[in-house]
Amino acid sequence: MSETKSTKCPLPLYHGTSTLFVDSIKEFGLGGKNIIQEGKVLEFAREIFPLVKDNLPEYDGSGHTISTFKDMVDQHPLFQHGQVYLSLSYDYCTRFTQKRKFGSELISHALYYYEKLLAEKIVSPDILNNYPYLKKVRNLDSKPVVVKVKDVDWDNLLMENGNALSTEDIENILSFSNMEESKNKEALQRIFKFRLIKPIPSDEIEFDFNPSPKYPEEL
Repeated sequence: MSETKSTKCPLPLYHGTSTLFVDSIKEFGLGGKNIIQEGKVLEFAREIFPLVKDNLPEYDGSGHTISTFKDMVDQHPLFQHGQVYLSLSYDYCTRFTQKRKFGSELISHALYYYEKLLAEKIVSPDILNNYPYLKKVRNLDSKPVVVKVKDVDWDNLLMENGNALSTEDIENILSFSNMEESKNKEALQRIFKFRLIKPIPSDEIEFDFNPSPKYPEEL
């Protein structure tokens, strides 16, 4: 990073979430509280996964797949949860949160499959007694929210897979700064997703409570 004069990302970064997380973000900042860990969401997913694998179809048309759920349970490098992920693409984050009932990929998948198992009488509702956070949020009404942050330090970002940003990565991102807004630019920016290393204070965050894609077609 010493080869580039830029110390901050010149483009805004976005994070797709839901109203369930807004109070926590306002109090602790973006990434300041690990709700996935505190709510034992991964432990719950790992408890029900064998039942999901043995009793439910791989794909049921809902957008959920057991293979993706397995990647989450195994914490595949592209499906690691508890950390905050950011994208250069507003449309990507908007569509992400619109497709995830609870704003969190892991919570949404885990509770979706729990409801399926419950309907088939494969699990008892009592299983949630050990997971009070999930028991609380299960029936809460949540709405999509997109968080916007500006001037994020390069040193506060890793690539989505956990690798450090290279000089080439930064130069590619800097090149977007001079591009006019377009569907093509949005598609290129979607390629870049990041992990946040340190929390971003709430006073540096903007909330979009009515996110809507700039480009109607899927990029």
